[in-house]
Amino acid sequence: AGAGVAWIENDELDTDIDEDDGIWKLIIGWQATSVLGFEGSYYDFGSVRDGSDRYEADGYAAFATASLPLGPFRLFAKGGGIAWDSTTKTTFDGTNGPVSVEDDEEGTDLAVGVGAEIELLGLGVRAEVEYFDFADDILAATVGLTYSF
Repeated sequence: AGAGVAWIENDELDTDIDEDDGIWKLIIGWQATSVLGFEGSYYDFGSVRDGSDRYEADGYAAFATASLPLGPFRLFAKGGGIAWDSTTKTTFDGTNGPVSVEDDEEGTDLAVGVGAEIELLGLGVRAEVEYFDFADDILAATVGLTYSF
């Protein structure tokens, strides 16, 4: 599991949201060898606002990881994809008063990341930065706890 911050840029529906919010994720994975691993994750990217405009997203990702083990410490890079859902809501002045528009989207896009982890006796602390190629760009930085058996 991990938590951190996501920087989200979204230019949907004539809005220009470029804000950050909290993010949390759940991870499950398999380290096939000391170098090669696989992981799946669920992400909640939170909700960002800019005035009356709001953007929120979540998604499921799958990655292959390549690690450089250095004793209890390891560096890793990962690449894969994310299946995401998002909602963009904007309110603007219409001729008869405020008008709200909501746009729900979903899709699959590229996801990559790099990070480091230290593990002792099956418990680890993991820090990583990830890039997601949807909503005009999402960059996330998280710290999490892992358990290996």
